[in-house]
Amino acid sequence: MNETREILKKHALNPYRYIIKDNVIIVDTDKGRFVLKKRKESTNINIHRYLLSRNFSNILEALNPDPDDYYITPYIEGIEIPNEQKAEDLALLMGNLHAKTVFYKEIDLDKIKEIYENLILKINNSKTYYQKLEDIIINDIYMAPSCFLLIKNISVIYYSLNYALQELKDWYELISEKK
Repeated sequence: MNETREILKKHALNPYRYIIKDNVIIVDTDKGRFVLKKRKESTNINIHRYLLSRNFSNILEALNPDPDDYYITPYIEGIEIPNEQKAEDLALLMGNLHAKTVFYKEIDLDKIKEIYENLILKINNSKTYYQKLEDIIINDIYMAPSCFLLIKNISVIYYSLNYALQELKDWYELISEKK
């Protein structure tokens, strides 16, 4: 408590009541109610600065941007809103965060071709593996129940691999046309 009292004095806040709830301390002061949360790392400061630099305004402004042991923000009273509204607000907020912080990196066509060829190779290796496995199982006189189930449904595996191969080819054509 002495540590938090010193931090509050540093920011000219005179506490008269402390409420400890989970891992935060809610403090009633002469200037209102504040929340103190112990900092885990200094990266929180960098993230906060980054979000502010990208004009993301949906974060609480900290009273102490300097690296104290505690992070101080104003306390906001919760209001009762339906879960559907909370979900919609959260989706909009996440979309806004993504729009403000995303950046696109150019990738050259050689790198895309390398990725494409590696994935084609993996798909073809998987096809070969399952074909060999099918040949081994079919040549058995008495199939185990697990082998029988695999043979019965192996067409689903082949279909999935062919679908992945077709989608990969379509993706590569699309990317090649854009470059």
